[in-house]
Amino acid sequence: MKFIFCLLVGVSVSVSSLFGFNEKGIKNLIKTDQVEGNFTQTKTIQGFKNSIISSGTFSIINGTFEQNTTKPTKFSIRVSKEGIFEFDGENYRKIELIFDEELFLNMLNVNLTALKSDFDFIISGDEPSWQIELNPKNIIAKIFKQITISGDKFVKTIKLDEAGGDVTIYSFKVGDI
Repeated sequence: MKFIFCLLVGVSVSVSSLFGFNEKGIKNLIKTDQVEGNFTQTKTIQGFKNSIISSGTFSIINGTFEQNTTKPTKFSIRVSKEGIFEFDGENYRKIELIFDEELFLNMLNVNLTALKSDFDFIISGDEPSWQIELNPKNIIAKIFKQITISGDKFVKTIKLDEAGGDVTIYSFKVGDI
Protein backbone atom coordinates (compact mmCIF):
# COMPACT_ATOMS: atom_id res chain seq x y z
CA MET A 1 0.00 0.00 0.00
CA LYS A 2 2.86 2.40 0.87
CA PHE A 3 4.43 1.60 -2.49
CA ILE A 4 1.24 2.53 -4.37
CA PHE A 5 0.88 5.77 -2.36
CA CYS A 6 4.52 6.76 -3.08
CA LEU A 7 4.05 5.88 -6.73
CA LEU A 8 0.91 8.06 -6.98
CA VAL A 9 2.63 10.99 -5.24
CA GLY A 10 5.61 10.64 -7.58
CA VAL A 11 3.36 10.57 -10.64
CA SER A 12 1.41 13.64 -9.49
CA VAL A 13 4.65 15.57 -8.86
CA SER A 14 5.96 14.53 -12.27
CA VAL A 15 2.73 15.55 -14.00
CA SER A 16 2.71 19.00 -12.35
CA SER A 17 6.36 19.47 -13.31
CA LEU A 18 5.60 18.34 -16.84
CA PHE A 19 2.89 20.95 -17.26
CA GLY A 20 4.92 23.70 -15.54
CA PHE A 21 3.38 26.90 -14.25
CA ASN A 22 -0.06 28.30 -14.66
CA GLU A 23 -0.94 31.98 -14.60
CA LYS A 24 -1.37 32.20 -10.83
CA GLY A 25 1.68 30.07 -10.05
CA ILE A 26 4.03 32.19 -12.11
CA LYS A 27 2.70 35.46 -10.68
CA ASN A 28 3.25 34.16 -7.13
CA LEU A 29 6.86 33.28 -7.94
CA ILE A 30 7.93 36.60 -9.44
CA LYS A 31 8.89 39.73 -7.52
CA THR A 32 7.98 42.72 -9.70
CA ASP A 33 8.12 45.65 -7.27
CA GLN A 34 10.89 47.12 -5.09
CA VAL A 35 13.40 45.75 -7.60
CA GLU A 36 16.58 47.38 -8.87
CA GLY A 37 19.68 46.42 -10.78
CA ASN A 38 21.49 46.77 -14.10
CA PHE A 39 20.10 46.45 -17.60
CA THR A 40 21.36 46.00 -21.12
CA GLN A 41 19.25 46.81 -24.18
CA THR A 42 20.29 45.33 -27.51
CA LYS A 43 18.49 46.59 -30.61
CA THR A 44 19.06 44.70 -33.85
CA ILE A 45 17.73 46.63 -36.83
CA GLN A 46 17.04 44.65 -39.97
CA GLY A 47 19.48 45.60 -42.72
CA PHE A 48 22.16 46.92 -40.35
CA LYS A 49 25.31 44.98 -39.59
CA ASN A 50 25.80 45.99 -35.94
CA SER A 51 23.35 46.03 -33.07
CA ILE A 52 22.85 49.11 -30.93
CA ILE A 53 23.68 48.35 -27.30
CA SER A 54 22.87 50.56 -24.35
CA SER A 55 23.20 49.86 -20.63
CA GLY A 56 22.68 51.37 -17.21
CA THR A 57 20.60 50.91 -14.08
CA PHE A 58 16.89 50.40 -13.53
CA SER A 59 14.40 50.24 -10.70
CA ILE A 60 10.76 49.35 -10.27
CA ILE A 61 9.46 51.05 -7.14
CA ASN A 62 5.75 51.38 -6.28
CA GLY A 63 4.74 50.52 -9.85
CA THR A 64 7.06 53.09 -11.46
CA PHE A 65 9.83 51.95 -13.80
CA GLU A 66 12.94 54.13 -13.90
CA GLN A 67 15.73 53.58 -16.41
CA ASN A 68 19.04 55.43 -16.17
CA THR A 69 21.04 54.78 -19.32
CA THR A 70 24.75 55.40 -18.81
CA LYS A 71 26.19 54.00 -22.07
CA PRO A 72 26.54 55.04 -24.86
CA THR A 73 24.98 58.31 -23.62
CA LYS A 74 23.34 59.42 -20.39
CA PHE A 75 19.57 59.45 -20.51
CA SER A 76 16.96 58.89 -17.78
CA ILE A 77 13.26 58.14 -18.06
CA ARG A 78 10.43 57.17 -15.74
CA VAL A 79 7.38 55.24 -16.85
CA SER A 80 4.29 55.21 -14.64
CA LYS A 81 0.54 55.06 -15.11
CA GLU A 82 0.65 58.86 -15.38
CA GLY A 83 2.90 58.76 -18.46
CA ILE A 84 6.52 58.91 -19.57
CA PHE A 85 8.90 61.39 -18.01
CA GLU A 86 12.38 62.41 -19.15
CA PHE A 87 15.04 63.80 -16.80
CA ASP A 88 16.25 67.17 -18.07
CA GLY A 89 19.19 67.52 -15.67
CA GLU A 90 17.14 68.94 -12.81
CA ASN A 91 13.62 67.52 -12.95
CA TYR A 92 11.54 64.89 -14.66
CA ARG A 93 9.21 66.39 -17.26
CA LYS A 94 6.39 64.62 -19.05
CA ILE A 95 7.03 63.83 -22.70
CA GLU A 96 4.48 62.89 -25.32
CA LEU A 97 5.34 59.77 -27.26
CA ILE A 98 3.33 57.22 -29.14
CA PHE A 99 3.97 54.64 -26.45
CA ASP A 100 1.61 52.48 -24.44
CA GLU A 101 2.99 52.86 -20.92
CA GLU A 102 0.25 50.64 -19.49
CA LEU A 103 1.19 47.79 -21.83
CA PHE A 104 4.88 48.24 -20.95
CA LEU A 105 4.20 48.21 -17.19
CA ASN A 106 1.94 45.15 -17.57
CA MET A 107 4.80 43.30 -19.31
CA LEU A 108 7.31 44.29 -16.59
CA ASN A 109 4.86 43.28 -13.87
CA VAL A 110 3.85 40.08 -15.69
CA ASN A 111 0.22 41.15 -15.35
CA LEU A 112 -1.24 38.36 -17.48
CA THR A 113 -4.80 39.28 -16.54
CA ALA A 114 -4.37 42.70 -18.17
CA LEU A 115 -2.34 41.31 -21.09
CA LYS A 116 -5.09 38.77 -22.00
CA SER A 117 -7.06 41.43 -23.85
CA ASP A 118 -4.22 42.00 -26.32
CA PHE A 119 -2.35 38.68 -26.36
CA ASP A 120 -2.70 34.94 -26.38
CA PHE A 121 0.05 33.52 -24.23
CA ILE A 122 1.91 30.29 -23.58
CA ILE A 123 3.63 29.70 -20.24
CA SER A 124 6.45 27.16 -20.17
CA GLY A 125 9.12 26.01 -17.74
CA ASP A 126 8.95 25.47 -14.05
CA GLU A 127 10.77 26.54 -10.94
CA PRO A 128 13.39 28.04 -11.08
CA SER A 129 13.03 29.30 -14.66
CA TRP A 130 9.99 30.16 -16.76
CA GLN A 131 9.07 31.75 -20.08
CA ILE A 132 5.94 33.45 -21.38
CA GLU A 133 5.33 33.88 -25.11
CA LEU A 134 2.89 36.68 -25.84
CA ASN A 135 1.29 36.47 -29.28
CA PRO A 136 -0.62 39.61 -30.31
CA LYS A 137 -4.25 39.11 -31.29
CA ASN A 138 -5.33 42.60 -32.35
CA ILE A 139 -3.79 45.79 -33.74
CA ILE A 140 -0.62 45.15 -31.70
CA ALA A 141 0.18 42.42 -34.27
CA LYS A 142 1.01 45.25 -36.69
CA ILE A 143 3.84 46.25 -34.33
CA PHE A 144 5.01 42.97 -32.77
CA LYS A 145 5.19 39.40 -34.06
CA GLN A 146 5.84 38.09 -30.57
CA ILE A 147 7.00 39.23 -27.15
CA THR A 148 8.86 36.78 -24.94
CA ILE A 149 9.33 37.38 -21.21
CA SER A 150 11.53 35.04 -19.18
CA GLY A 151 13.12 34.85 -15.77
CA ASP A 152 13.19 33.17 -12.40
CA LYS A 153 12.22 35.07 -9.24
CA PHE A 154 12.53 38.23 -11.32
CA VAL A 155 11.96 39.18 -14.94
CA LYS A 156 15.37 38.61 -16.55
CA THR A 157 14.67 39.14 -20.26
CA ILE A 158 12.05 40.80 -22.43
CA LYS A 159 12.45 40.12 -26.15
CA LEU A 160 10.43 42.15 -28.64
CA ASP A 161 10.19 40.59 -32.11
CA GLU A 162 8.83 43.43 -34.19
CA ALA A 163 6.64 42.96 -37.25
CA GLY A 164 9.20 44.75 -39.45
CA GLY A 165 11.96 42.30 -38.49
CA ASP A 166 13.78 44.36 -35.85
CA VAL A 167 14.50 42.70 -32.50
CA THR A 168 14.98 44.40 -29.13
CA ILE A 169 16.20 42.46 -26.11
CA TYR A 170 16.12 43.91 -22.61
CA SER A 171 18.25 41.98 -20.11
CA PHE A 172 17.82 42.75 -16.41
CA LYS A 173 20.24 41.73 -13.66
CA VAL A 174 18.60 42.39 -10.30
CA GLY A 175 20.49 43.58 -7.24
CA ASP A 176 23.71 44.85 -8.80
CA ILE A 177 23.41 48.60 -8.27
